[in-house]
Amino acid sequence: MTSLRRFFKDTLIYGIAAVLPRAINILLTKLQTAKLESASGFAENTWYFVYAAYFIAFLTFGLETAFFRFFSKEQEKGRVVSTSFITLMASTIFFLVVMLSFNNLLAGLLGFTNPVHLKILTFVTAFDLLTVIPFAYLRVTNRPIRFALYKIINVLIFAFFNIFFLWFVPFAIKSNISLPPWLVDLFNDTPLVVFIFIANLIASLITFILLLPYMFKFEFVFDRGLLNRMLVYGLPIMIGSLAYATNENLDKLLLGDMLGKEQMGIYAA
Repeated sequence: MTSLRRFFKDTLIYGIAAVLPRAINILLTKLQTAKLESASGFAENTWYFVYAAYFIAFLTFGLETAFFRFFSKEQEKGRVVSTSFITLMASTIFFLVVMLSFNNLLAGLLGFTNPVHLKILTFVTAFDLLTVIPFAYLRVTNRPIRFALYKIINVLIFAFFNIFFLWFVPFAIKSNISLPPWLVDLFNDTPLVVFIFIANLIASLITFILLLPYMFKFEFVFDRGLLNRMLVYGLPIMIGSLAYATNENLDKLLLGDMLGKEQMGIYAA
């Protein structure tokens, strides 16, 4: 009976962690579409999250799912944690170097109107990659409340800065409410869609900082043999994740190419 009660409790908590952020994002969509200058601005926002899904699916190598299996199976749990985290840290650094070195070229190839948009996406993806193993660690060690708490904190921070940048700052400027001059200048010189990206960056950075201490509970040891076994297990999952990302997002990419960003933005909203 105790196990059944715990099962329902954990299911409820993980369900809240999954559903509440989506519900908040639906509400934010109304704010974003109301405040952005045009539908093409929302298309840029959609493009941003589509590519983030592909980057994360590819760069995690299926290690999140492999982590659950090997953490339960291996005697040295810390070795599984540190090997997984070091691997994703290395892939994140490689990703940052490549994306920042060829930022202007890649921005054009991926359809971003401003290379700065891709640069912000790069850092958001980097922080999200580095939280994959900490979040998996919370789940595998049966800490659903902490897992849900950090997920909800992430989306609340994102929502707060969306409201701050898209609603409060314009309202304050119109109402002559005192704001720092640098913020007013930034707001006047920057497309509104960029502030959605900045809100995402702030949320991902704070979440990463909150989760990082969990990784320092273990000695940093890299086990190449263990990694090879985890990759063999995880790579088919990576392929499945890429297929899922394609199934969820290919329509948006194709519409953007066929009908233009304006129509894609309307469709995505």
